[in-house]
Amino acid sequence: MKSEHDKELEQLVEKFMGNVPTESPSFGFTSKVMQEINQLSVSKRIAYKPLIPKAVWWLLSAGLCALVFYIVNAPSQSTEWASSLPFEHIKIPKLNVLSGIKFSQSTMYGMAMLAIMVLVQIPLLKHYFNNRLKL
Repeated sequence: MKSEHDKELEQLVEKFMGNVPTESPSFGFTSKVMQEINQLSVSKRIAYKPLIPKAVWWLLSAGLCALVFYIVNAPSQSTEWASSLPFEHIKIPKLNVLSGIKFSQSTMYGMAMLAIMVLVQIPLLKHYFNNRLKL
C-alpha cells in the first residue's frame, strides 16, 4: 500500500543508483587496518614496575637475617642493667572493654569462616590480576 509519491521516489532512486558503479577497497586494505590496530594496542601496553624495588627487598632481607643472627649469637646478658631501669613507675592499664561482650557460637563460626575466606581470596585475586597484567 505504497502511495504514488513513494513509488515515484523509488523509481527515481533506482534510476540514479543503477548507473553508479560499486566501489571496492584497495588491495591489502584489511591488512593495513589490522596493522594500525596492532600498533595502537602495542603502544598502550603498561609496563609492570613493582612498588618496592628489588634492592629494597634485598636490604630488608639482609637486615632481618643480620637481626636473627645477632639474636641467636648474642652473648648471655646479666639482668643487672635491667634492674637499674625504673620499670615499677610505668603503669599499663588493663583493657577490659571487650571483657563484657559475649559472642554466640554461630557468630564465632561466622567470623572464623570470614577470616578463612579472606585469607584464601587474597592469593586468588593476586594471581588473577598478575595474569591480567601479562596479557
